[in-house]
Amino acid sequence: MNCTKCGEPMSEETTVCQHCGETLPEMPPETLPDAPPSMQKADDFITPPTTIPISGSKFCKKCGGMIDKSSKKCTSCGKQYFRFPQRKAKTVGIILTVFALLALLGLNIFQYVKYAEEMKMQMASASAQEAKIETKIKQINRQAEEIDGLERELTTVNQQNKELVASNNKYSLKASYFDGLLAFLDGEKIGRASDDFYADTGIILVNTAETDKTITLTADWYDAFSVKLFISNYAVADVSFSKDDWTGSTTKLNITPCSAGVASVTFTNDLNDQTFQVLIIVVEEDAEPFINT
Repeated sequence: MNCTKCGEPMSEETTVCQHCGETLPEMPPETLPDAPPSMQKADDFITPPTTIPISGSKFCKKCGGMIDKSSKKCTSCGKQYFRFPQRKAKTVGIILTVFALLALLGLNIFQYVKYAEEMKMQMASASAQEAKIETKIKQINRQAEEIDGLERELTTVNQQNKELVASNNKYSLKASYFDGLLAFLDGEKIGRASDDFYADTGIILVNTAETDKTITLTADWYDAFSVKLFISNYAVADVSFSKDDWTGSTTKLNITPCSAGVASVTFTNDLNDQTFQVLIIVVEEDAEPFINT
């Protein structure tokens, strides 16, 4: 039930409010036969407290007497009350706070240990991956070295092929020289048709850099005549008279080399049917001699 004066809750067994000291009216007792005076209790003769209530005072729930603040004891009936001091409550709060902090610290330590384990595993995995990458890099470097070696070998082979091609071309050219020479030698009247109609040489060897190569043609006739020449391959060399007309029995012819190869020059005249040939062999400027002398 609640106090009729201050409204604070109070026990059903007490008639005095512990908060304001108000004495509640007693309920009419049940009709019972009066007990003889000898059976009446001493508590029935306890007088209500006469102490003037002080603001903030507490009252005994048994007799309504005021409770001493320092001893927590009823000043009327002597009932002892216990209450934790405020300092102890503060201590309990501090202890609870410390426990909460320790719990948080333990949780943080647990999380740190767990994170450290995870980091350790990740670092181990990263180290393994790094080792794999280093192995791959070494393999790539070895392959690169092998590729460099193959490229050097390929360069050497290409150079050898070029040298072989050049040598083949050189020997092919030499073969063409000899083929032309043999074909020329199979013919008749090389460099001379008669004692009256001939050249000072039957075979002329010249390189592509020479520009002053000449031969001497002799035509010893007293009658008027003209000499004609036919060149088998103008791509190799050109032959021209140094003069359109000449007096006497001899004249010079200029040889102009064009490219490496073999060409023959056939000389004829309009006086008789005498004819002869001269072979011109043109080689490159730095070519090795193809005829060993």
